[in-house]
Amino acid sequence: MYLYDLGKPQEEDCSDSYLRHLVGGAPLSVAKIEIEKGVATTKHKHTSDERIVVVKGMLVFSFSTTDVAVGPNQMLLIPSQMEHSSIAVEDTVALDIRTRPSKRQVPASG
Repeated sequence: MYLYDLGKPQEEDCSDSYLRHLVGGAPLSVAKIEIEKGVATTKHKHTSDERIVVVKGMLVFSFSTTDVAVGPNQMLLIPSQMEHSSIAVEDTVALDIRTRPSKRQVPASG
């Protein structure tokens, strides 16, 4: 049994306006992310499925054929190897859940 404290995560600063706090490790990676309004990620993909749960704010994810807005209490499943980018349209707090930990892309702007 393990108890993880979301208030005391291991911090991974991607930039001053995009913070990723890892709270769980293998075989499941759970990270709390805090993103300032206007910050975007570059196009990228992951080797495992990614689930994004928005707690506060809103993220818009761009895929090859569509954009998807994800707001509070919503979860987006991004299958492995699916290329995507995102932008925070509001200051946002979310959970990033993956089956295999991987490095996060450094935001392209912000």
